Amino acid sequence: MRPVRVMASVVLAVGGAALLVGCGDEGHTEITVDTEQGPVVMSYTDLEPGTGQEVKKGDTIEALLLGTLSAGRVFVNRQDPSRPWRVKLAEGLEPKGLLWGIPGMKVKGKRKIYVPGELGYGSRGVESGNLRIPPDAKLIYEVEVLRIVPPGEPPPRPFDFDD
Repeated sequence: MRPVRVMASVVLAVGGAALLVGCGDEGHTEITVDTEQGPVVMSYTDLEPGTGQEVKKGDTIEALLLGTLSAGRVFVNRQDPSRPWRVKLAEGLEPKGLLWGIPGMKVKGKRKIYVPGELGYGSRGVESGNLRIPPDAKLIYEVEVLRIVPPGEPPPRPFDFDD
């Protein structure tokens, strides 16, 4: 009787550990990105598929953006639809993981993108003012594409703040 209980405990412990590993913060779809250091795998999960035009590299988009570290600390919050994040999806975009994680989304779609340190801010991290991202930090972004900006459309005017 005792060996069965021990075996059942071991099976439950191993099964529970496997379940915890499976409940990590990884996305359902993996992308392999070739870098100078070799291939790096990142992932994403579509939270809402979207109904509009598909985003491609080279497009300029307006989106809502929430960026957190894997521990849950928010480092960027651009979720005000009246002041969306506008970005051109082109080489030089930082973190690089967004250049690979956003294309393929559709307008009105929402995606959670998991960016490993190699496609984030790497071994240098970021420290500027209140912003601190540790070296090799895994970044998690929630992105909602509001629209693809037509070519030639001027950038929005800065907001005027009255005191």
